[in-house]
Amino acid sequence: MILENPWLLFGMLLIPAIYTLYAYHLVWRKRIMKKFGEPNMVNNLLIGYSTKRQLTKLHLKLAAIAFLLLALAGPKIIASQLRTETVGANVIFVLDVSLSMLAEDIPPNRLEKAKYIVSKAVNELTKSQIAIVVYSGIAYPLVPFTSDHESIKNALHGVNTNMLPIPGSSLKEAIEMAIRFKAKKNFGSNYIFLLSDGEDHLTIPNAILDSTVNKGFKIFTLGLGTLSGSPIPVRQANGRSVLKKDQDGKIVYTSLKDQSLKLLASKTGGQYKSILHTIDGVNFITTAVKEIESTYAASNTFRHYQSLFQWLLGLALVLLLIEIIISEGKYKLHQS
Repeated sequence: MILENPWLLFGMLLIPAIYTLYAYHLVWRKRIMKKFGEPNMVNNLLIGYSTKRQLTKLHLKLAAIAFLLLALAGPKIIASQLRTETVGANVIFVLDVSLSMLAEDIPPNRLEKAKYIVSKAVNELTKSQIAIVVYSGIAYPLVPFTSDHESIKNALHGVNTNMLPIPGSSLKEAIEMAIRFKAKKNFGSNYIFLLSDGEDHLTIPNAILDSTVNKGFKIFTLGLGTLSGSPIPVRQANGRSVLKKDQDGKIVYTSLKDQSLKLLASKTGGQYKSILHTIDGVNFITTAVKEIESTYAASNTFRHYQSLFQWLLGLALVLLLIEIIISEGKYKLHQS
């Protein structure tokens, strides 16, 4: 099973917190009742209130919340599998998810353009194993090597500039992580395609570049953005979009820094290309890969996934309906 939005499961932490607060409420209520007399006797005098029913209703609500969070996390199970024999290459896409990638000098913005290029290229690279690394201030292995291209495109949907906790552009960590990936099948050709605007890139030590070359990887860089630059729209908590400003209150402009991208490609035997249109990026990637594709045959498994969203949502609604039906009190008269 895979999850489209696994971070939503952190919401499950609310459940024990709510349960703990309710337990404290019961302790507090018992102390208050002692002031009026023996707790069991006072409880029997109360009409329209039942602790057991309240607990039952609470359990139903918490279970409904759990199923709802799980549904929103987007769980999918394998519905069918197909095994095929293919030939191809090892391809790693390295996506820059730093804040500057929100600039809209390439519509809809640099990051969305990068995601769309990768998605379209994946459709063409049917013979290759593909992995994805995302990076900002740190790097994260989003998808390990796989020939299941459907799962790759599903993972791309969740890529955004808020997915990593540390801002910046640590390309050094991204390259180190990419070359540590172990392919399931040893295709002879290894490619890293870096999609970035080149902003804030620190110098990558020659030792890392040498290791990249020695392990058989070539780095191809795709520059996203324009030399004239663009402001960076940032979405606030209220949903409004404002332009990023510096400490002096001036609007921050970001432009394509292609020199670092050109240097990186040339030192590893790859190529650089400035990208304005999707078709240019897709053609650049597919042409580079297909020119030297390995003739090594590999067995691949393609999976079709089925969403469980509607089933989990249905369970949550049923539990809430049962909770509404259950009355809160005892509904019996006290007889003296």
